[in-house]
Amino acid sequence: MPIKWETTHVEIPAGRVTITHWKRHDPHKLLAALSDTSREAKSLSLSRVPNPRVYRHKFGSLELASRKMDYKENSAHEEPNTLFSHLNELVDKRVSIVETPVAKVVHPDGTVQVVTIWKKGTQPLTTFLQSNLVHKTDKLNACFSAMKLLAKLHAAGYVHGHPRSDNFVVDSQSKVHLVDYVRLCKLEESANIIDSTQLSRSLTDDALSRADLTAAYDKALALYKARFEKRAHSSK
Repeated sequence: MPIKWETTHVEIPAGRVTITHWKRHDPHKLLAALSDTSREAKSLSLSRVPNPRVYRHKFGSLELASRKMDYKENSAHEEPNTLFSHLNELVDKRVSIVETPVAKVVHPDGTVQVVTIWKKGTQPLTTFLQSNLVHKTDKLNACFSAMKLLAKLHAAGYVHGHPRSDNFVVDSQSKVHLVDYVRLCKLEESANIIDSTQLSRSLTDDALSRADLTAAYDKALALYKARFEKRAHSSK
């Protein structure tokens, strides 16, 4: 179901803040929650984005993550707006993603903050695969799940851009999720073969060949493409 958005302007001493947010959220309370930057999740260093820092925030029953981009909304760099719209489109297409968009905040200085849901109780897939407490079968299943998730994203028309094993997380039910969509872009802007090859390389070990992973990816890609085409046809 598409998210219902609302735009609110809030005046603060430094100037006007523009918040695009879920209609059911109080923008003033949301802004207050985002002002707490005491919990930094991790820092990223990506070629297309100048070092956005990820912060975690408590907002009612939600755990949020925010990335404040250090460039202006009206500059040549449109990544915050593009990322926000891409995540919205994935939600509209009913692609299950962990980092559901919650808000986009434009600050008085023009910097943009992209706010998403933070998935609690997860661990990096890399940690999961290295644990001696996890059964080998569960590790193999997690690897195949990661490839299938990537295939679903590609079938929806998007490329993740950096799908290494440490950009997947595993929850308490051993379900795998893809995270860190900062490099997300339309499929025509990149090539899904780069995505799938990068992931298969990072997951391959002595017990799991790239051929096995590629076969799982190809099968899932065909399945999800057929599902999306059927859904698009039925909506006409």
